[in-house]
Amino acid sequence: MIFRRDTCLNSFGKRTGIKARVTRVSGRVKNCASFQFLYRSAVADWESDFIFVLDLMFKQIYLYILECSDGTYYTGVSNNLEKRVLEHQSGVNAKAYTYSRRPVKLVYHIVFNDFNQAFEVETKIKKWSSKKKKALIEGDFDLLKVLAKKKFSK
Repeated sequence: MIFRRDTCLNSFGKRTGIKARVTRVSGRVKNCASFQFLYRSAVADWESDFIFVLDLMFKQIYLYILECSDGTYYTGVSNNLEKRVLEHQSGVNAKAYTYSRRPVKLVYHIVFNDFNQAFEVETKIKKWSSKKKKALIEGDFDLLKVLAKKKFSK
């Protein structure tokens, strides 16, 4: 954002400094109302950007696992779990993994507050075997530990 300070006359005839956001404007804006509009829109843009950042910081992100009709598992991340599961059920995207494997059933979900952490966990779970995913879904953490160990052949 580029801010420019110019002077204009207020309603009492006194000069006032008004800060306005200018984006590739050729020439000068001559009346005070234009500057006030530009200033207000700059403040509004800043406030909406700030609210967007706060919204991202405190938003709940869901990591979910769907069981498809063929017995496979689909892992995904969404900020609106109900809407996303309905999208999978209705088959919005014909190129999606779950499109030909409907109906799907939500079998596991967990809530994150950190967007990046949710994606990191999603990528790890996507690499797991179906046995390991099933152990996570059933809450069998002892089996999950056993399945997590690498088997070295001699």
